[in-house]
Amino acid sequence: MNAATAAAKTVLVVEDEETVRRPLVDALKNRGFNAEGAADVPETRRLIDKLGETIDVAVLDMSLEDRRHPDLTGAHLGREVRLAHPDFPPEFLVVSGHQQANFYDAALQLGVASYLIKGTLSQDDIVRHIRSLALRHALNAERNAIGDKIEAIAERYKSSAGAVVNLCRQVLEPEMRACLGVLPMFLLSDDKGTQNCTKDVGLPIGYSPAYEKIQALTFGAVNNDGPFMFRNENSGASLDSSDAEVYRKLDGSGFLPLHSAGDFRLSVGILPAEIRPNAIPEEPDKLATILWTYVRQPIGELLNLLSRMEAAIEKAKRETLLKHTSRFCLYVGQTQLDVLNEAVEKKEIEPSNNYFQKLKKLAQDLQATGSEFSRLSSNNQMAASAEKGSPVSVSSVIQRAWGEIEDQFFVENLTLREKGEDFTLEIEENDLFIAALRVLQWMAQREDKIPTEVATPAVIDIEYSKGDRLEIRFTDQSRRLGDQLRKRLFEPFTQVAPTKILTTESEGEQPGLYLPLYLAKVIVEVKNDGSLEDITDEMDGAYGHRFLMSFSMED
Repeated sequence: MNAATAAAKTVLVVEDEETVRRPLVDALKNRGFNAEGAADVPETRRLIDKLGETIDVAVLDMSLEDRRHPDLTGAHLGREVRLAHPDFPPEFLVVSGHQQANFYDAALQLGVASYLIKGTLSQDDIVRHIRSLALRHALNAERNAIGDKIEAIAERYKSSAGAVVNLCRQVLEPEMRACLGVLPMFLLSDDKGTQNCTKDVGLPIGYSPAYEKIQALTFGAVNNDGPFMFRNENSGASLDSSDAEVYRKLDGSGFLPLHSAGDFRLSVGILPAEIRPNAIPEEPDKLATILWTYVRQPIGELLNLLSRMEAAIEKAKRETLLKHTSRFCLYVGQTQLDVLNEAVEKKEIEPSNNYFQKLKKLAQDLQATGSEFSRLSSNNQMAASAEKGSPVSVSSVIQRAWGEIEDQFFVENLTLREKGEDFTLEIEENDLFIAALRVLQWMAQREDKIPTEVATPAVIDIEYSKGDRLEIRFTDQSRRLGDQLRKRLFEPFTQVAPTKILTTESEGEQPGLYLPLYLAKVIVEVKNDGSLEDITDEMDGAYGHRFLMSFSMED
């Protein structure tokens, strides 16, 4: 541990026995802590004033042999510290030779982390408690420095796994080094496997079956009551020989399961001294056992805080995107209408012209899309996602949307065919109508991309199904877009001018994105907790697209 790094960790030791106080203060200083000792009440109060909010841990003796203050205990002095610094008090640890009930009550009222009895633990164990409590204090989510770092991580890293990896590297690892004098190893599991997040432990970074095996052992049912001690000889025959060096180096490590949610799991390992460069010798099993008591909760709180910040930042970005997208749509739609009206006035085009009607419809569609984005960008509208509408027939809404397609998009060689049994959704009818309309519009506008060998009229299939979720499949018969274009279908902006969307130009000039599909996705996924995705890859052949809109079954 770098002493300069750990100097910020300050410990106040209140102990009237010099033979106990001085060795403990010296041991803490040797660990790089700023440690101060007080033998009586006046000296304690002087140090409280001197150290102020820098105190990370206060170690208290309960019975102080101070004749001037016979009624004051270490807990009373602890309360003075808490009253002086109510916003961010230190952690309190009692180390006393007395076990009277009134002492326990006073310690309980103070909120001490532990009440240790003199003579039952070695000085090294007491130091482990103090170092672990200093870490808990350092990881308190109420610290401004911690909150700022987590907010920066949430803002910078797009994936949750990337954010957690950097939480480990930028927050957890430095604080563990400073407080514990150890180099920790973080293992993070997600749907890709298990990776090592720590760079300086002399082990491969990234995903490995070896780490997956250790993670499984760490989170095994038999290890729910404490840390998991990894022993190479007892790790099981299923270990791959190619990972022998990893297992050899980790032999004797103590692993703590920190957090588990679905595929996501995070653990930390306290590694043997020989692979911790310049580290103070430590017994991983003893330190891991004490850490089990103190640090899992604050680390879990930091992970939850990171998740909440990620969600809040994503929500703010989404609302900003929707606002700007709505303005873009309204502006382009109105501009296009103005240009068309000017062309009519100058007799450059006839209002009855089919091309004019398509362009006018597109402009009006952009304006309608802009209005919907503007509505959805409102906090009130986003909050309304929790409010379900009355049950509506999905088939009736689909038929209504198709009726508008027939009225306004002039589809002549295209028909709608429904399969499966209709069901009802508790959803605002207009939300489902707009989302279905936008999907059907996209498929209808690809009518001229339907190959000649397809029978006339061509068909858009709508299939309803109920399983674990309520599902609506939309399938067309048009010439299939390439994989790269389909990946961009639900993104918000087009690559070509809006006037080209309804033209019959070559496949290479077709837009890979379609703004109304983005609107449909926002309505389904953001406002109604559903899902809208392209599942075309499940189809055979070179023709047709398939979109899946699904919602959770109602409780």
